[in-house]
Amino acid sequence: MSIELISSFLALVISGITIPFLISRIRMTSLKYHTLNLEHYEKLRKLCGKDANENLSTLLVALNGVTKRALEPRFIEWFLYTPGAYCHIKKFGVCKKYLSIDIENNKFIWNRKYVERKNRWKTQSSIFLLYTFCGTLGILPIIAYEPLLEHLGFIPAMFAFVGSFLLLILAAALLFSLTLMDDAAHLIKTEVN
Repeated sequence: MSIELISSFLALVISGITIPFLISRIRMTSLKYHTLNLEHYEKLRKLCGKDANENLSTLLVALNGVTKRALEPRFIEWFLYTPGAYCHIKKFGVCKKYLSIDIENNKFIWNRKYVERKNRWKTQSSIFLLYTFCGTLGILPIIAYEPLLEHLGFIPAMFAFVGSFLLLILAAALLFSLTLMDDAAHLIKTEVN
């Protein structure tokens, strides 16, 4: 197998992994254009009224298109009645593992587990190490195609390629999870007035 074929295949795999992240980033940047639908927002405010508990099930269904996180009634009221908060509802839902809301101070905060920088660093380091491990093991059978095929035969080599593909998918998912913690950190620095 020629080096050109290997490099072409690697370029294809790398672009196949990075394109979904690029699309995700573009979607997150243009989030305000998708979620700040004034008509939807006004209907949500009218439905919420003074107490979100009155129409909670309807509100949760209506918010399901905006965020996948099931919000507590007090958070629904906060997003709807705090100026500037609603435009961050989707990102808050995506980063739900890491974030909570300090309603009194009108800001996003880390969940209890991630308040200390040490815990965030441990989580990021473990995800990065798993990403590196899966990515390296995933790319090795692709790089060593000829020796693998020669020594193992066709069927074991195909199993190695399938495993390699699955490890690369796992590595991409781990990379996405690393970006979520960065998005959460960015959201915490955001001023909500």
